[in-house]
Amino acid sequence: MESRCFLLQLLALPTIVIFLFLFLVSACHTTDAGALLSFRSHITKDPSGALSSWCAVSNGTTSNGFCRWAGVRCSHGGHVVSLNIRGLGLAGTISPLIGNLTSLRVLDLSDNKLEGEIPASLGKCQELQSLNLSVNFLSGVIPPAIGQLTNLADLCIRHNNISGYVPSAFANLTALTVINVADNYLHGEIPSWLGNLTSLKSFNVAGNLMRGNIPDAVSKLTNLKLLIYQQMDLEVMFLHHCLIYPPFRCCILGQTSFQVPCL
Repeated sequence: MESRCFLLQLLALPTIVIFLFLFLVSACHTTDAGALLSFRSHITKDPSGALSSWCAVSNGTTSNGFCRWAGVRCSHGGHVVSLNIRGLGLAGTISPLIGNLTSLRVLDLSDNKLEGEIPASLGKCQELQSLNLSVNFLSGVIPPAIGQLTNLADLCIRHNNISGYVPSAFANLTALTVINVADNYLHGEIPSWLGNLTSLKSFNVAGNLMRGNIPDAVSKLTNLKLLIYQQMDLEVMFLHHCLIYPPFRCCILGQTSFQVPCL
């Protein structure tokens, strides 16, 4: 009798494994859908009705129905890999549950009217390669947790109300090719750890409250093509770097009255 029971238990194992797999997949889908619905709930104005398709009733949250929602793109496995809802005039704040989109590679919320702070939970989106929060009304500081996104290549937060310093944790972001934090209220100096970001091609901190000299470590950035640092008394320093460091093809000196978009 005992051997028979043992045999029945063995035969049941594949069914249990399949059930657990389906349960985990469903849980992941629910997590992604829940994060999107939480984001939607933090939006107070949607003038064009762009997010009207984001509805749990009509699309479901336990399957991958949310992958058909406006601005959402999913992988073949049904995980959200891209959220692009730029230029829709959305007002509100960014839900901290956005950090639950752990497969996210592209996040573009630029050119809206979003307020509040940048959620530190974005540090959980380890697959993130492009983050664009430009042209909003975001405030507070840049979360140091962003320094955990070691796959991040493009970081654009220009034209907000961000204050504080550029986090030293950014020294870990060696995959970065673009940093654009222009037109905010950042202060401090260009950090020497910038020399660690050897993949960097464009660095724009114009229109902030930053002061000081350009560190010699910048000479390590052999891929750097564009460096914008708005400060009139640094013109001689800029010319010096342009002449002795061939990577610089474009140096913007002093006051600038135009905007440089993310490359």
